[in-house]
Amino acid sequence: MRFGIGARMSLAGNLAAFLSKRVFTVKFSLQRKRTMSDAGDGKKNLGKSTTLLSLVLASVLGLVLLTFLALHLYLASPLSAPQLSRFVTSYLKQEFTIKEVQLSGGTLILKGVQLKNPAGFEGGDLFAADRVSVAPFWGDLVRGRQRFHLVSVEGGKVNLEKNSSG
Repeated sequence: MRFGIGARMSLAGNLAAFLSKRVFTVKFSLQRKRTMSDAGDGKKNLGKSTTLLSLVLASVLGLVLLTFLALHLYLASPLSAPQLSRFVTSYLKQEFTIKEVQLSGGTLILKGVQLKNPAGFEGGDLFAADRVSVAPFWGDLVRGRQRFHLVSVEGGKVNLEKNSSG
């Protein structure tokens, strides 16, 4: 026999009133029985999970593409070469300059590279190159490891001198 919602509530209410007058208490719960229409709920939940996963993957892909685009725009700006020059100068403790920076695929191209002689040597460059191409393993570089596919120097000049201390 099927009851409507109102009938279930009154039956449960009458049963609770009857049992509350007794010395003992009984705990009970009403559970909903699954019907044929509930069988589709599993498919609905799977569909929702698939949609959520698709949104997360699309967001991650969009973020990666946005980061790549931002890197290209930054390297195309006139700010990138002086900032990279200052970074390398502070790392080497020796004056280093770059005239232009480009990104071609996964290769970083540095044009007009100069490394000045250290203090105590005559003026001029210790190293100069028209173009230096560096293709790092980007994942390793992000983790702090320095591994490269390619390091190519075009038009490179090295000026080796000996000072009084040897």
